[in-house]
Amino acid sequence: MSEEVARYAYVDPETGELLAYKVRYEPKSFEWFAADSDQPGGVVERDLPLYGVHKLPKNLHKAVFFVEGEKAADALRKKMHIPAVCLPGGAGTRPTTRQLLPLKGRTVVLWPDKDSPGRALMRRLYEKLQRIVGDGEIRCIYPEDVPGKGDPFDWLQLGHTREDLRAEYDRNPVSTLLGRQITVIELAGRTPVEIDWLLDPYVPRKMLTLFEGPKGTGKTWLLLKIATMISTGDFNFPVNPYETKPA
Repeated sequence: MSEEVARYAYVDPETGELLAYKVRYEPKSFEWFAADSDQPGGVVERDLPLYGVHKLPKNLHKAVFFVEGEKAADALRKKMHIPAVCLPGGAGTRPTTRQLLPLKGRTVVLWPDKDSPGRALMRRLYEKLQRIVGDGEIRCIYPEDVPGKGDPFDWLQLGHTREDLRAEYDRNPVSTLLGRQITVIELAGRTPVEIDWLLDPYVPRKMLTLFEGPKGTGKTWLLLKIATMISTGDFNFPVNPYETKPA
């Protein structure tokens, strides 16, 4: 049975009005509630401000830490006494300009969770914040001793101090966001594999096929035609027509 363990308030930074709150349960799950409702639902995450944005100091020179979740933001604020924010959604969130505008002119420190989705989220933030912070600065924290999928909360659980945080801040491994996007595979010595064609020699099975062309040239029609042929098993296509089992 789920047990409520935390409530996170999302507050309008201009009016101080409670807009919505997120309830966290264990085992880990979440529910959204509108401010004026005791029933879950009715909340659009993209319409909400950043979590904790209403607590940002007026001093633009004080660094703001951007993390992935409310639990991590609260931990940094309570244990390190530093301002921290996060997006309403998870690692797949697409931040809006409106959400990020309160960070204009500030130093923003991106702290990804230690996994690929976490780095991808902060990379999207980095790209969008470059157009917003203006005179501010974008930095990164990515401690080496955090376990896989770990976050700032986990780092603090290891007993780290403000001096440790300062050292991580100075290290500033922005390359974590920018330099680990491509995996290079050495092909020398690899054994070629025969391609299993769905539509020989254009569409292989279990591989990515990219359809490109100007608008109105029939890309959608062709994809629907292929889907029809697969589902009926009748590949009545001008190139190498054949019959097979519906799939």
